[in-house]
Amino acid sequence: MLLDGTPNDVVLKMFSGFSTSSNWFVRGQFDAPTGDSGGFTYNDADGYLYISGTIQDGCCNETAVIDKINTTTGAFLVTDRVTPAREWGGDVDRQIGGLAVAGTNFMGIQTNFNESCYEYWKMTDGSHMGRYCEYNNWEGEGITGSRGATISPDGQVLSAAFYQIATFDSSGEQQIKYDLSVTTREITGLEFGGETLYMADDNTNSVYKSSLPHGVTVTQDPKGIASNGTTTIWVLVDGQPKDKILIIDMANSTTTSTQLQTSTQSPTGSFDAPTNNGEGLTYANNALYFLGKDPTGGNRKQAYKISTSTGAVLGSFNLSSEWNDEYHQNVFSIVHDGTNVYYAFDNQQWDHRIAKSDGDDGTFDEQLRENDNSAISYPKGMALQSNGNFIIGRDDEVVQTTPDYQKNARFTNLQGVGSVNLDIEGITVIGTTVYLADASTQSVYLGTIPHGITPSTDPIDITSENSAYGMQSSTGAASSTPATTIYLLLDGTPNDKIIKMSGNITSTTSTSGLLVYAEWDAPDNNGQGLTVIGDYLY
Repeated sequence: MLLDGTPNDVVLKMFSGFSTSSNWFVRGQFDAPTGDSGGFTYNDADGYLYISGTIQDGCCNETAVIDKINTTTGAFLVTDRVTPAREWGGDVDRQIGGLAVAGTNFMGIQTNFNESCYEYWKMTDGSHMGRYCEYNNWEGEGITGSRGATISPDGQVLSAAFYQIATFDSSGEQQIKYDLSVTTREITGLEFGGETLYMADDNTNSVYKSSLPHGVTVTQDPKGIASNGTTTIWVLVDGQPKDKILIIDMANSTTTSTQLQTSTQSPTGSFDAPTNNGEGLTYANNALYFLGKDPTGGNRKQAYKISTSTGAVLGSFNLSSEWNDEYHQNVFSIVHDGTNVYYAFDNQQWDHRIAKSDGDDGTFDEQLRENDNSAISYPKGMALQSNGNFIIGRDDEVVQTTPDYQKNARFTNLQGVGSVNLDIEGITVIGTTVYLADASTQSVYLGTIPHGITPSTDPIDITSENSAYGMQSSTGAASSTPATTIYLLLDGTPNDKIIKMSGNITSTTSTSGLLVYAEWDAPDNNGQGLTVIGDYLY
């Protein structure tokens, strides 16, 4: 921590893992090279601190310098001192308010209230390596008068002044600008520890920590949701001038309950969607597919293949009608299985159909029609399970269908926080959990995949994975250890059903009160017994 001091500023070495009350434990201090310090950074590559400051140059001028500091003793050598050069020649003659290391270069921002720029200098001799600016600062973009800067783990430049933080791309253009909720802050330093951003505040003489600024509040309306099937979820939210896609790392989730509830995860990052008229989001082939309108006009619907981390467009194709011309009507949701793309398109509301097209060029293949029209028309959320079943949703309903789009099971009247009925705008699946993007409460909810079990279904037999011989309905022996996974054999037509469910995880969306993982058809409709041995059911 670099503190203002007289005659020289002071560096405190602190241990963040041990604290007394709300204060960090200080285990050492030493003087900074000057009494007019600015930027401050640590270089992992060589283990030294680097501090920018200014020194007097004659009677009326000053020159910026960067000193290399021993982290234990504070020792520095004037021979190691670097004088950063101006872009057009000569030395920088004002304070460098933010400092970071980028490879073999320093990245720094001069404290200038007339411009928003960051620059690079060689660490060895201070020669100028580039200057990148946000030229629309007269319209309120960028950060002028910066006193803190750093580089995020994914390489974005951050700059801060007073209560504002902004991120910038490699050209210097502002990406996201974020106002702290408390406007009395006066940020004078930024640094990352992993994904956590630490902010030094001169107004309250404190250090604050936060997530990486993502510029999107929880009040934004969700328009779609996608997942990679394992650890990461992306949420498409309404935004201007472009929609935003939030990155949520579900691997860090502490949620253990499986009942319908709000996801507590904060975004670990975000990026712009290709347009501001997104209508759906899906994941396949290590990329996201964003459904939107062609920005050049004509209302034609396009699927953009984009990077999962930056939103960079990797390709695009127009959706096609059944006559293989451009599709210009409404599209409500989209899902990609790696080969084909499926989308809910505008047709008669009573006619429950989705379209199947080539996943590379959008060429129309066929329509999938739900025969008895008992599922959902115009689903706004659509996902695929690993077994090919569709999970679709709209309003407060979620339906599971077969791979050929025939209804299997349905949940209705789903509610969120405050007993508000959901308005589903997107669906994705990770394992046996369904994630719902809800517009009513502007939240993401976790739930159970619809499984079609009703209390009137007749059980034939039951077994569990920790039972030595199964758990037969009349003659079998039961284990005294509570089962973690149980299987039910239920009477059904045209085939009996086998249900895989938890023996100890509750769910408010299951009529049994326990979480249902999956269901599938038995070999016939004459089942009489069920047991599990090893990895197989008999």
